[in-house]
Amino acid sequence: MPTPDSGPQAPRFSDRLVLFLATGFGVGRIRSAPGTWGSAVGVLMVAAGQNLFASTPPRMLASLLLLLIGIPICTRGSKLIGRKDPGEVVWDELAAMPIVFCFSSVSVSSLIFGFLWFRLFDIWKPWPIRKLQDLPGGLGVMIDDVLAALLAACCLYGTMHVRDFVS
Repeated sequence: MPTPDSGPQAPRFSDRLVLFLATGFGVGRIRSAPGTWGSAVGVLMVAAGQNLFASTPPRMLASLLLLLIGIPICTRGSKLIGRKDPGEVVWDELAAMPIVFCFSSVSVSSLIFGFLWFRLFDIWKPWPIRKLQDLPGGLGVMIDDVLAALLAACCLYGTMHVRDFVS
């Protein structure tokens, strides 16, 4: 137990690990558009895992696991940073991105369209997405991105079918 005159304490390893994860392996610390950078990491994860999670059930399971561990990561990361839903906490974008591709095959064009649809809904936050951010802790941080990802998944599905129809 530190004494009052022992000075500042070095951050614990567990806190540094949580911040590393919460900031999307550090990309959330990029000052310009951290959510976009976090989403880009999510797209890279989807692209890298496309063979491992080739069908919808494994993609949904992976998404669920990322979301479930994201709630405490975002809760603790926000507390360590000292703000509710700080911009540098991008685990929510990263973890929501696989949802965007649950109903579409993964290709270069779907990755681009999925990324754009997700960023549109994540930034715009149409009703009820904006209201859900008011939920407490990491749940409020994560849930708006889950809904943005579901809307993006629907739009991506339509986009890819229209693209295939006109091709």
